[in-house]
Amino acid sequence: RFTFTFDGKDDQGQPQKGGMEWVQEVIRESKDQHIRFASTGDAAKEGGQSGAFELYQVGGTSYIYSPDGQADQKCIGMASGQGGQDTGAFFKPSDIVGGLSKATLAGKGETVNGVVSDHYTFDQGGISFATFSSAKGDIWLAQDGGFLVKYVGTATGKDSILSGKAAEGTFTWEYNVEDANKVEAIELPKECAGQTPAGDIPVPENATERNSFGKMLTYKSPEAPADVAAFYKKAMESQGWAAGDASEMGDLQSLSFSKDGRKLIFFNDTAPTEIYTLPLHDALPTSAES
Repeated sequence: RFTFTFDGKDDQGQPQKGGMEWVQEVIRESKDQHIRFASTGDAAKEGGQSGAFELYQVGGTSYIYSPDGQADQKCIGMASGQGGQDTGAFFKPSDIVGGLSKATLAGKGETVNGVVSDHYTFDQGGISFATFSSAKGDIWLAQDGGFLVKYVGTATGKDSILSGKAAEGTFTWEYNVEDANKVEAIELPKECAGQTPAGDIPVPENATERNSFGKMLTYKSPEAPADVAAFYKKAMESQGWAAGDASEMGDLQSLSFSKDGRKLIFFNDTAPTEIYTLPLHDALPTSAES
């Protein structure tokens, strides 16, 4: 968990406040992960960075989650590795505030966040990411493994990290490794958890590039459209779905099915490649026509 705040004034003497928070949870064995980034305040808005978003990687599927989005547009899911998002790397404070060039040993064997660590202190002479009139802080490095356990600092000076224009004031930051080896599961928001097809809606095993958005699932298939349509005609019947209207125009296929007050419409798009679309378990009620 990393937090970074700024409180100061710009060149015109106008107040500038901003903050950001980065939270990352990782389970190494399953490779499930969750990243949350949020920024707030005047300086953040000036830089066009206000708001929050979250990235999830659970069970081989990645999700981009926007808590402030519209109800049916909060979550986009895709097969892990498709979205260009590398959530495998651990966040480091140096990604935001740079590294330290030197620090002074202040104590050995201190337990911080449940980890036995060595304690160091630093001043403005050791900070590399900006020029400050004053700065001070503390870091704790794990004795076993040498990883960063905690890093806190306060500095005064001028910079534009949290805004689109230079401002002068006080920066504070804090980084903590918490709950080491205690995170047992990554829980998806309900909007993302609902993007897995219900057990009675089949998806071909050779489907690739699966994406979900709201109540819709899309994927690509190496099979011909007629073969994929034949798969659904057979598979949906075996799941208790009743076939409805169907249309075929060249390679374009459209099928409809109904079951227990639900309606599902399957269709494909041939440009630029075969993309197949069907609703998720929140299929339309049979009374809906659109």
